[in-house]
Amino acid sequence: MIWSILTLLVIYGLACFLLVSLHESIHFITARLFHLRPVFKINLFLLPVISYKNPGRDAQNLVVALSAPVGLIILGMLINSEIPYFGLAKILCLTNVANLLPITTDGEVIFLSVYNLIKENKT
Repeated sequence: MIWSILTLLVIYGLACFLLVSLHESIHFITARLFHLRPVFKINLFLLPVISYKNPGRDAQNLVVALSAPVGLIILGMLINSEIPYFGLAKILCLTNVANLLPITTDGEVIFLSVYNLIKENKT
C-alpha cells in the first residue's frame, strides 16, 4: 500500500517536472524565434525557468507569454486520457489555463502587453 502511494507520488512529481520543463522550453523556442537571446536558469525549487532581455516590443512579449500556455492547452485537448497515466498528463496540460490569468507571470505579461498595445493604438 505505502509503495503504491510512493510510486504514484514519484510519477506525479516527474510528470510535473516534465510539464514545467516543456512549458519553459516552448517559451525558450518562441523567444529564440524573435532573437531575444533567452537563457535557461534553475530556480530555488530546482525547476527550469527562462529569462530574456525585454526589448519593449509588446507584440513579441505577448506571443512569447502566450505560446506555452496555449500550446499546452491544445496538447492537453489532444491527449487521449484513456491510456494509463495519460489522464494525468492531460490534466496537467489543461491546468495551463491558470497561466492566462494575471496572477501568474505569464498572465501578467499577457495583460500588460495587451494593455500597452491597446493604449498604443488609441494614441
